[in-house]
Amino acid sequence: MAAPDKTSIPRYVRIADWIRDQVDAGKLVPLARVPSEVELARRFEVSRETVRSALDRLVADGYLFRRAGKGTYVAARRIEHPGSTQTSLSAMLDGLGLEHSTTVLSARLVPADHHVARALRLPAGAEVVGIRRLRHIAGEPVAVHTTSLSAAYVAVLDHDLRGSLQEVFATIGLPVVTSQDTLQAVHADADEAHVLGIVVGSPLLRLEGVGLDGLGRPLRHTDSLHRGDRFRIMHDTQAPTGIRWEMKPHTRRSAGSEPDDEAVGGGARR
Repeated sequence: MAAPDKTSIPRYVRIADWIRDQVDAGKLVPLARVPSEVELARRFEVSRETVRSALDRLVADGYLFRRAGKGTYVAARRIEHPGSTQTSLSAMLDGLGLEHSTTVLSARLVPADHHVARALRLPAGAEVVGIRRLRHIAGEPVAVHTTSLSAAYVAVLDHDLRGSLQEVFATIGLPVVTSQDTLQAVHADADEAHVLGIVVGSPLLRLEGVGLDGLGRPLRHTDSLHRGDRFRIMHDTQAPTGIRWEMKPHTRRSAGSEPDDEAVGGGARR
C-alpha cells in the first residue's frame, strides 16, 4: 500500500482520506483490523498523534470503530432500525440474512425501580420479571435489551429467551398490541461499554418503550441500547401522526445512583 502524496492538505486529513479510499474500494473489508498507530506512523512517516487524529476523524464519520484494548476496525454497514420496541430484532436480522445470537445476562424476579414501576402502573418496589439480554451479530455484541414485565407473567422464565421475545409473549398470552416509545442519543457509561466491548463515551441509541394491550394498559417496559456505529433509525414519515417532540434536560446520572424520572432502565440492569 503506497502512502498518500504530500500536498498542502494537513497530513492527518490525507491519511484519513487514504484509509477511507481503501474502505470504499473494498481493500479494507468490514470488521478488518486497521494497522496500529505505530504501524501507520512508520508507514507514513508521521507522529502517532497525527495518525490518531486521522483515526478519530474516521471513527466520528462511522468508517471505523474501536474495541477497548484491541485496536481499531473497519465498521460494518449500519443496520436500519424502525425505532419501535414492537420490532423483533431477531426477525429483522433474519430478514437481512445476518448471523445473530443472544446471550441472556439475567432473567429473574426483581423489585422494580420507581421508573419501571410507574411505567407499568405498579406499586413502588413491586416484583417484576426482569430480562436482560446481549445481542450479537456475527459474534460481535451490538445491543443490550432490558425487558420488564408484571410478575403475573413469570411463566416467561420457563421459556428459551435466546430467540424472539415477541414469539414467547404470544405463547404465554401477553397481548401487547401497540407501544409508546422514545428515542434518545446517549454515551456509553462504564458498565455499558464493558458489556458491549466498546470505549466509554461511545455513541449509543437508546430506545425505551411501554407495550400496551388493546385497552391501553401497560404490560411490558423495554429499555434497549444499540451501538451507534452499527445501527441507524429509519422512519416512514408519510403520516407521522404519533410523533411528539419533547425538550429534555441535558443530564446523565452517575453510576450507582437512583434513576430519576428522565432516566430509563429496569431493575434487571443492576
